[in-house]
Amino acid sequence: MGCRLYSVFVACHMSARLPQDLERLRERIIVFAVVKSGGKQYRVSEGEEIVVDRLKGEVGETVDLPVGFVAEGEDYDFGVRTAKAQILEHLRGEKLYVYKYKPKKGYRKKTGHRQELTRIRITEV
Repeated sequence: MGCRLYSVFVACHMSARLPQDLERLRERIIVFAVVKSGGKQYRVSEGEEIVVDRLKGEVGETVDLPVGFVAEGEDYDFGVRTAKAQILEHLRGEKLYVYKYKPKKGYRKKTGHRQELTRIRITEV
């Protein structure tokens, strides 16, 4: 009988240390926010670096990202907020190849695509 979920796995295999670990987790307040960028949502904390779809702006500029909600420990805030992020670099993703093929017609086409990306650092939530 194995444990399938990670939390159950931790409870099954670390039962001797579990009360001490829970006390440590209660002492540490976890603060994170869910920011929206490019039609996607990202779970971030202050100081974290993430790669998102290309943002307008130069390297070094600060941009505001809309926040879905903020969690501080067990409290949630669904108010209208923004998170500040600093643009670190503009880059391109790895190349993806697209093949088109129609059988018995001699039609073959190969095209490629590289996504435009931006690396940002969350400075304020």
